[in-house]
Amino acid sequence: MLSLSTSWNIRRSPTAHDAFREVRRLGLSVVELSHVCRGDLECIFELVRRGEIVVSSIHSPCGVHPASAAPRCFSEDNLASTDEAARRSAVDAVKRSIEAGVAVGARAVVVHLGFVAVDGHAVQRQFVELHSWFGVDPQGYRDMLARALDERRKKARPNLDAAMRSLCEILPVLDGTGMRLAIENRDYYHQIPNQEEMRAILSEFRDAPIGYWHDVGHEEIPKRVGWLQSSWLPEFAPWVVGCHLHDVIGFRDHLVPGRGEIDFVEVLRKLPSNALKVIEVNSDIPGEDILGAYQALSRLVAGSSSSPSQDVEGHVKDSVAACSGLEAQASGQHSDQARPGAKHRGPS
Repeated sequence: MLSLSTSWNIRRSPTAHDAFREVRRLGLSVVELSHVCRGDLECIFELVRRGEIVVSSIHSPCGVHPASAAPRCFSEDNLASTDEAARRSAVDAVKRSIEAGVAVGARAVVVHLGFVAVDGHAVQRQFVELHSWFGVDPQGYRDMLARALDERRKKARPNLDAAMRSLCEILPVLDGTGMRLAIENRDYYHQIPNQEEMRAILSEFRDAPIGYWHDVGHEEIPKRVGWLQSSWLPEFAPWVVGCHLHDVIGFRDHLVPGRGEIDFVEVLRKLPSNALKVIEVNSDIPGEDILGAYQALSRLVAGSSSSPSQDVEGHVKDSVAACSGLEAQASGQHSDQARPGAKHRGPS
């Protein structure tokens, strides 16, 4: 199933009705609910009842925070917090998100587990800045990276234990729902889980409806920074529930698929055929580019290599960069054009 994350437009739309009207104008109806406020739920429930939208998955927190929350209804609740009040608040947000997911028939809830108590965002910004100047090879950069990872390793255990407790408390809410809880890989080095932590979590909860959510950019950026050495999918593919699809140029991610440097043929080849596939892009992406990417990705998912200009209704022009980029990947052709890097963060 291929869907579109509402992180694309719901934050810039006056109301949820406006956001979904824009999605429907593209001819799309399957969505992942993300950045959804408490006040949006009534509208969403009605659209689902009328069959105007189908919800593939939800991204926690969903329908938890008021519209006044910033950034719009999406807080970085820390399920791994050692502050018990903060941890329980994060657990409650996931439970309420699951309840919303059940109400709309979602198959999965995507969660961020939280983070280790180090100043990860500031350090990662330094990583990106230094990498832009020196790359990953100079000794000074490698030493800085090693120190940061060592600090994380020494401090991680209490936060990982807290995350495990949170998962234990969330699981009963999933009973009988048919939903799965999907833990997303993250893009900052201090965030949980890293691959070793994911192994421990999946082993501990091997009989539970818990799996892995793969984010393409969240793998690519850490590789470029240098703290992630190996890909997630070869090892964790059997646990994949779904995937966020977006492109990357330099250190800028959440770009429309087909405009950057990601090989989507290879990504889709590694994903289980039943994995949910969600386009998750920045809010400034034009709708026609999203439609082009959606149609091209649909063909890749189906194993087709037909031209974007031959789609059923023929609405997408060959000049749409998202279409042409993915078409080239489908036919095994990759552009050699150099693309400059940029420092920018998109949706989580």
